[in-house]
Amino acid sequence: MSNGVLLNLDELIKSGDVDLDNYYDGTAGLFNYEKSQYGIPKDVSTVALWYNKTLFDEVGLAYPDETWTWETFVAAAKKLTNKDKGIYGYAASNNLQDGYNNFIFQNEGTILNETQDKSTFNNPNTIEALQFYGDLINKEKVSPTLAQLAENDPQTMFQSGKVAMITHGSWMPGVFKDNEYTLANVDCAVLPQGKVRAAELNGLGYSIFAKTKYPEEAKKFVAFLASKKGNEIQSETGTAIPAYKGLAEGWVKAYPEFQVQAFVDELDYGVMRPFNATTLKWENLQTETLNEAFTGKITVEAAAEKIQKGTDKIIKEND
Repeated sequence: MSNGVLLNLDELIKSGDVDLDNYYDGTAGLFNYEKSQYGIPKDVSTVALWYNKTLFDEVGLAYPDETWTWETFVAAAKKLTNKDKGIYGYAASNNLQDGYNNFIFQNEGTILNETQDKSTFNNPNTIEALQFYGDLINKEKVSPTLAQLAENDPQTMFQSGKVAMITHGSWMPGVFKDNEYTLANVDCAVLPQGKVRAAELNGLGYSIFAKTKYPEEAKKFVAFLASKKGNEIQSETGTAIPAYKGLAEGWVKAYPEFQVQAFVDELDYGVMRPFNATTLKWENLQTETLNEAFTGKITVEAAAEKIQKGTDKIIKEND
Protein backbone atom coordinates (compact mmCIF):
# COMPACT_ATOMS: atom_id res chain seq x y z
CA MET A 1 0.00 0.00 0.00
CA SER A 2 2.86 2.35 0.77
CA ASN A 3 4.72 1.81 -2.51
CA GLY A 4 2.04 2.89 -4.98
CA VAL A 5 1.32 -0.56 -6.39
CA LEU A 6 -2.37 -0.62 -5.39
CA LEU A 7 -5.18 1.60 -6.60
CA ASN A 8 -6.90 3.88 -4.11
CA LEU A 9 -10.45 2.56 -3.56
CA ASP A 10 -11.91 5.45 -1.56
CA GLU A 11 -14.26 6.21 -4.45
CA LEU A 12 -16.04 2.86 -3.97
CA ILE A 13 -16.78 3.74 -0.35
CA LYS A 14 -17.81 7.34 -1.02
CA SER A 15 -20.19 6.27 -3.82
CA GLY A 16 -21.86 3.71 -1.58
CA ASP A 17 -20.88 0.79 -3.82
CA VAL A 18 -19.09 -0.68 -0.82
CA ASP A 19 -20.14 -0.24 2.82
CA LEU A 20 -17.29 -1.13 5.16
CA ASP A 21 -19.77 -1.52 8.03
CA ASN A 22 -20.86 -4.80 6.41
CA TYR A 23 -17.58 -6.46 7.33
CA TYR A 24 -16.21 -7.88 10.56
CA ASP A 25 -14.58 -5.31 12.80
CA GLY A 26 -10.92 -4.78 12.06
CA THR A 27 -10.87 -6.42 8.63
CA ALA A 28 -11.11 -3.17 6.67
CA GLY A 29 -8.26 -1.71 8.69
CA LEU A 30 -5.88 -4.33 7.32
CA PHE A 31 -6.09 -2.57 3.96
CA ASN A 32 -6.12 1.05 5.09
CA TYR A 33 -3.07 3.24 4.68
CA GLU A 34 -2.87 6.92 5.64
CA LYS A 35 -6.66 7.05 5.99
CA SER A 36 -7.30 5.67 2.49
CA GLN A 37 -8.62 2.25 1.49
CA TYR A 38 -6.54 0.06 -0.82
CA GLY A 39 -8.37 -3.20 -0.34
CA ILE A 40 -11.92 -4.39 0.38
CA PRO A 41 -12.24 -7.26 2.89
CA LYS A 42 -12.66 -10.63 1.20
CA ASP A 43 -12.55 -13.18 4.00
CA VAL A 44 -11.74 -13.66 7.65
CA SER A 45 -9.85 -16.54 9.24
CA THR A 46 -9.50 -17.98 12.73
CA VAL A 47 -7.43 -20.79 14.23
CA ALA A 48 -8.93 -23.82 15.99
CA LEU A 49 -7.74 -27.11 17.48
CA TRP A 50 -7.61 -29.98 15.01
CA TYR A 51 -7.42 -33.41 16.63
CA ASN A 52 -7.11 -37.06 15.65
CA LYS A 53 -10.21 -38.92 16.85
CA THR A 54 -8.61 -42.33 16.40
CA LEU A 55 -5.63 -41.50 18.61
CA PHE A 56 -7.98 -40.07 21.25
CA ASP A 57 -10.06 -43.24 21.15
CA GLU A 58 -6.99 -45.44 21.53
CA VAL A 59 -6.06 -43.83 24.87
CA GLY A 60 -9.66 -43.42 26.08
CA LEU A 61 -9.78 -39.63 25.98
CA ALA A 62 -12.93 -37.59 25.39
CA TYR A 63 -12.67 -35.27 22.39
CA PRO A 64 -11.80 -31.59 22.93
CA ASP A 65 -14.68 -29.18 23.48
CA GLU A 66 -15.37 -25.67 24.78
CA THR A 67 -14.66 -26.73 28.39
CA TRP A 68 -10.98 -27.35 27.66
CA THR A 69 -8.38 -25.14 29.36
CA TRP A 70 -4.61 -24.99 28.98
CA GLU A 71 -4.37 -27.50 31.81
CA THR A 72 -6.78 -29.91 30.09
CA PHE A 73 -4.85 -29.49 26.88
CA VAL A 74 -1.46 -30.31 28.43
CA ALA A 75 -2.85 -33.31 30.33
CA ALA A 76 -4.35 -34.70 27.13
CA ALA A 77 -1.16 -34.06 25.16
CA LYS A 78 0.83 -36.02 27.75
CA LYS A 79 -1.54 -38.98 27.56
CA LEU A 80 -1.49 -38.94 23.77
CA THR A 81 2.31 -38.82 23.51
CA ASN A 82 3.83 -42.23 22.88
CA LYS A 83 7.56 -42.04 22.22
CA ASP A 84 7.78 -45.78 21.41
CA LYS A 85 5.38 -45.26 18.50
CA GLY A 86 6.81 -41.87 17.59
CA ILE A 87 3.50 -40.13 18.37
CA TYR A 88 3.31 -36.68 19.95
CA GLY A 89 0.35 -35.01 21.61
CA TYR A 90 0.82 -31.64 19.89
CA ALA A 91 3.10 -29.90 17.40
CA ALA A 92 4.41 -26.60 18.80
CA SER A 93 5.88 -25.09 15.65
CA ASN A 94 7.63 -21.74 15.46
CA ASN A 95 4.63 -20.23 13.71
CA LEU A 96 2.92 -17.10 14.89
CA GLN A 97 -0.50 -17.28 13.22
CA ASP A 98 -1.12 -21.01 13.66
CA GLY A 99 0.77 -21.26 16.92
CA TYR A 100 1.99 -19.02 19.70
CA ASN A 101 0.10 -15.80 18.89
CA ASN A 102 -3.11 -17.55 19.91
CA PHE A 103 -1.62 -18.45 23.30
CA ILE A 104 -0.34 -14.90 23.75
CA PHE A 105 -3.81 -13.47 23.21
CA GLN A 106 -5.40 -16.13 25.46
CA ASN A 107 -3.04 -15.01 28.22
CA GLU A 108 -4.01 -11.35 27.72
CA GLY A 109 -0.61 -10.65 26.23
CA THR A 110 0.08 -8.15 23.46
CA ILE A 111 2.53 -7.71 20.59
CA LEU A 112 2.05 -4.06 19.62
CA ASN A 113 0.42 -1.15 21.42
CA GLU A 114 -3.06 0.04 20.45
CA THR A 115 -1.75 2.47 17.84
CA GLN A 116 0.41 -0.27 16.32
CA ASP A 117 3.54 1.91 16.43
CA LYS A 118 5.43 0.43 19.36
CA SER A 119 6.28 -3.10 20.47
CA THR A 120 4.92 -4.50 23.73
CA PHE A 121 6.48 -7.93 23.28
CA ASN A 122 8.32 -8.08 26.60
CA ASN A 123 5.21 -7.62 28.75
CA PRO A 124 4.77 -10.31 31.46
CA ASN A 125 1.66 -11.92 29.95
CA THR A 126 3.32 -12.37 26.55
CA ILE A 127 6.44 -13.85 28.15
CA GLU A 128 4.35 -16.22 30.28
CA ALA A 129 2.45 -17.47 27.23
CA LEU A 130 5.64 -18.00 25.24
CA GLN A 131 7.19 -19.90 28.15
CA PHE A 132 4.12 -22.16 28.29
CA TYR A 133 4.39 -22.75 24.54
CA GLY A 134 8.12 -23.47 24.62
CA ASP A 135 7.67 -25.81 27.59
CA LEU A 136 5.47 -28.04 25.44
CA ILE A 137 8.67 -28.89 23.56
CA ASN A 138 11.41 -28.67 26.17
CA LYS A 139 9.76 -29.48 29.50
CA GLU A 140 6.58 -31.44 28.91
CA LYS A 141 8.07 -33.23 25.87
CA VAL A 142 4.65 -33.47 24.21
CA SER A 143 5.81 -31.85 20.98
CA PRO A 144 8.50 -32.69 18.43
CA THR A 145 11.51 -30.40 18.55
CA LEU A 146 11.86 -27.60 16.03
CA ALA A 147 14.55 -29.66 14.30
CA GLN A 148 12.10 -32.52 13.89
CA LEU A 149 9.39 -30.16 12.63
CA ALA A 150 11.85 -28.72 10.10
CA GLU A 151 12.08 -32.18 8.54
CA ASN A 152 8.36 -32.97 8.77
CA ASP A 153 6.05 -30.01 9.29
CA PRO A 154 3.04 -30.22 11.67
CA GLN A 155 0.55 -30.73 8.84
CA THR A 156 2.53 -33.65 7.43
CA MET A 157 2.89 -35.29 10.84
CA PHE A 158 -0.80 -34.75 11.58
CA GLN A 159 -1.83 -36.25 8.25
CA SER A 160 0.29 -39.33 8.95
CA GLY A 161 -1.03 -39.89 12.48
CA LYS A 162 2.22 -38.91 14.21
CA VAL A 163 0.78 -35.85 15.95
CA ALA A 164 -2.56 -36.02 17.76
CA MET A 165 -3.34 -32.28 17.83
CA ILE A 166 -2.38 -29.18 15.89
CA THR A 167 -3.63 -25.62 15.94
CA HIS A 168 -4.44 -24.62 12.38
CA GLY A 169 -6.64 -22.31 10.41
CA SER A 170 -10.07 -22.12 8.85
CA TRP A 171 -8.37 -22.46 5.45
CA MET A 172 -7.66 -26.16 6.19
CA PRO A 173 -11.04 -27.98 5.94
CA GLY A 174 -10.73 -28.35 2.18
CA VAL A 175 -7.19 -29.72 2.53
CA PHE A 176 -8.15 -32.23 5.20
CA LYS A 177 -11.28 -33.23 3.29
CA ASP A 178 -9.15 -34.08 0.25
CA ASN A 179 -6.73 -36.20 2.30
CA GLU A 180 -7.99 -39.76 2.78
CA TYR A 181 -6.44 -40.17 6.23
CA THR A 182 -7.61 -36.89 7.74
CA LEU A 183 -11.07 -37.20 6.21
CA ALA A 184 -11.53 -40.48 8.08
CA ASN A 185 -9.79 -39.61 11.33
CA VAL A 186 -9.84 -35.94 12.33
CA ASP A 187 -12.14 -33.19 13.54
CA CYS A 188 -11.85 -29.73 15.08
CA ALA A 189 -12.91 -27.78 18.16
CA VAL A 190 -12.46 -24.28 19.57
CA LEU A 191 -9.07 -23.53 21.08
CA PRO A 192 -8.51 -24.34 24.76
CA GLN A 193 -9.12 -21.35 27.02
CA GLY A 194 -6.35 -19.53 28.86
CA LYS A 195 -7.06 -16.54 31.08
CA VAL A 196 -9.57 -15.57 28.39
CA ARG A 197 -10.91 -17.04 25.18
CA ALA A 198 -9.03 -15.81 22.12
CA ALA A 199 -7.95 -16.80 18.62
CA GLU A 200 -6.02 -14.82 16.06
CA LEU A 201 -8.09 -13.19 13.32
CA ASN A 202 -6.69 -12.41 9.91
CA GLY A 203 -8.10 -11.81 6.48
CA LEU A 204 -7.49 -11.24 2.80
CA GLY A 205 -8.83 -8.45 0.62
CA TYR A 206 -9.67 -7.50 -2.93
CA SER A 207 -7.32 -4.93 -4.48
CA ILE A 208 -6.59 -3.46 -7.91
CA PHE A 209 -3.23 -2.85 -9.60
CA ALA A 210 -2.64 0.90 -9.65
CA LYS A 211 -1.55 0.92 -13.30
CA THR A 212 -4.37 -1.20 -14.69
CA LYS A 213 -5.64 -0.13 -18.11
CA TYR A 214 -9.21 -0.72 -16.95
CA PRO A 215 -9.66 0.92 -13.54
CA GLU A 216 -13.40 1.52 -13.82
CA GLU A 217 -14.13 -2.04 -14.94
CA ALA A 218 -11.91 -3.39 -12.17
CA LYS A 219 -13.75 -1.29 -9.59
CA LYS A 220 -17.11 -2.66 -10.73
CA PHE A 221 -15.78 -6.21 -10.46
CA VAL A 222 -14.38 -5.62 -6.97
CA ALA A 223 -17.70 -4.04 -5.94
CA PHE A 224 -19.49 -7.22 -7.03
CA LEU A 225 -17.02 -9.53 -5.31
CA ALA A 226 -17.41 -7.47 -2.13
CA SER A 227 -21.21 -7.46 -2.33
CA LYS A 228 -23.53 -9.73 -0.37
CA LYS A 229 -24.08 -11.86 -3.48
CA GLY A 230 -20.37 -12.16 -4.14
CA ASN A 231 -19.75 -13.20 -0.56
CA GLU A 232 -22.60 -15.72 -0.63
CA ILE A 233 -20.88 -17.44 -3.56
CA GLN A 234 -17.61 -17.51 -1.62
CA SER A 235 -19.37 -18.92 1.43
CA GLU A 236 -21.49 -21.60 -0.24
CA THR A 237 -18.58 -22.96 -2.26
CA GLY A 238 -16.53 -23.39 0.93
CA THR A 239 -13.83 -21.05 -0.35
CA ALA A 240 -13.48 -19.14 2.93
CA ILE A 241 -15.43 -17.56 5.78
CA PRO A 242 -16.70 -14.33 4.22
CA ALA A 243 -15.60 -11.07 5.80
CA TYR A 244 -19.17 -9.93 5.10
CA LYS A 245 -21.02 -10.37 8.41
CA GLY A 246 -23.83 -12.89 8.72
CA LEU A 247 -22.87 -15.19 5.83
CA ALA A 248 -20.73 -17.81 7.57
CA GLU A 249 -23.49 -20.42 7.69
CA GLY A 250 -23.02 -21.30 4.03
CA TRP A 251 -19.33 -22.00 4.64
CA VAL A 252 -20.17 -24.26 7.62
CA LYS A 253 -22.64 -26.23 5.50
CA ALA A 254 -19.97 -26.73 2.84
CA TYR A 255 -17.98 -28.92 5.27
CA PRO A 256 -20.36 -31.38 6.98
CA GLU A 257 -17.39 -33.72 7.49
CA PHE A 258 -15.98 -31.55 10.30
CA GLN A 259 -17.32 -29.42 13.14
CA VAL A 260 -16.14 -26.21 11.47
CA GLN A 261 -18.68 -24.14 13.37
CA ALA A 262 -15.82 -23.88 15.88
CA PHE A 263 -14.03 -21.41 13.58
CA VAL A 264 -17.13 -19.27 13.27
CA ASP A 265 -17.76 -19.30 17.03
CA GLU A 266 -14.26 -17.91 17.54
CA LEU A 267 -15.12 -14.80 15.55
CA ASP A 268 -16.91 -13.54 18.66
CA TYR A 269 -13.67 -13.30 20.61
CA GLY A 270 -11.02 -13.19 17.91
CA VAL A 271 -8.06 -10.81 18.15
CA MET A 272 -6.96 -9.18 14.91
CA ARG A 273 -3.43 -9.90 13.76
CA PRO A 274 -1.14 -7.00 14.74
CA PHE A 275 -0.28 -5.10 11.60
CA ASN A 276 1.58 -2.02 10.42
CA ALA A 277 3.75 -1.01 7.47
CA THR A 278 6.73 -3.02 8.74
CA THR A 279 4.94 -6.19 9.85
CA LEU A 280 6.86 -8.59 7.62
CA LYS A 281 10.22 -7.29 8.86
CA TRP A 282 9.50 -7.53 12.58
CA GLU A 283 7.66 -10.83 12.20
CA ASN A 284 10.80 -12.26 10.61
CA LEU A 285 12.82 -10.97 13.56
CA GLN A 286 10.27 -12.56 15.89
CA THR A 287 10.55 -15.96 14.18
CA GLU A 288 14.35 -15.93 14.11
CA THR A 289 14.65 -14.92 17.76
CA LEU A 290 12.02 -17.32 19.09
CA ASN A 291 13.80 -20.13 17.28
CA GLU A 292 16.66 -19.51 19.71
CA ALA A 293 14.29 -19.53 22.68
CA PHE A 294 12.34 -22.64 21.67
CA THR A 295 15.60 -24.54 21.11
CA GLY A 296 16.92 -23.52 24.53
CA LYS A 297 19.76 -21.31 23.31
CA ILE A 298 18.42 -18.24 25.11
CA THR A 299 15.68 -17.64 27.65
CA VAL A 300 12.19 -16.54 26.65
CA GLU A 301 12.76 -13.34 28.62
CA ALA A 302 15.92 -12.55 26.65
CA ALA A 303 14.13 -13.31 23.39
CA ALA A 304 11.19 -11.05 24.26
CA GLU A 305 13.53 -8.18 25.14
CA LYS A 306 15.48 -8.63 21.89
CA ILE A 307 12.27 -8.73 19.86
CA GLN A 308 10.86 -5.63 21.54
CA LYS A 309 13.98 -3.55 20.97
CA GLY A 310 14.41 -4.83 17.42
CA THR A 311 10.78 -4.22 16.50
CA ASP A 312 10.88 -0.66 17.83
CA LYS A 313 14.02 -0.03 15.79
CA ILE A 314 12.39 -1.39 12.62
CA ILE A 315 9.28 0.75 13.12
CA LYS A 316 11.33 3.88 13.85
CA GLU A 317 13.52 3.41 10.78
CA ASN A 318 10.37 3.35 8.65
CA ASP A 319 9.01 6.66 10.01
